[in-house]
Amino acid sequence: MELSNFIYSTILDYTYWTVGTSSFINFWNDKWCSTTSLANIAGLYDDVSISDTVSQFWTGCDWNIPLSLQQMPHFFNHIMVREKQDFPNWILNESCCFTLKSAKTFFLGTKSSRWLG
Repeated sequence: MELSNFIYSTILDYTYWTVGTSSFINFWNDKWCSTTSLANIAGLYDDVSISDTVSQFWTGCDWNIPLSLQQMPHFFNHIMVREKQDFPNWILNESCCFTLKSAKTFFLGTKSSRWLG
């Protein structure tokens, strides 16, 4: 695996989203309503569009949940689309904000440091 792909993938593993306008959050592949992606929860890997955003499933006042997830409405009941920007949360920092310092501390403190020389 190429170093930049490894770093990007690792950062995504430790990031979850707070829903705002939901125009940037990938409905299936980002972690925004659970600690894992909806594609992983529903067992859908090849059947989902990677470009679907959360906003495509929000009608303005309610969720238009895909058939494959209708048995799990509890994931959506507590989430409302708001007028704020979507916000990525970095779980490896107390403030939930991604910083280069927190990423460096993480990468140098794990076995992944072999990638960073």
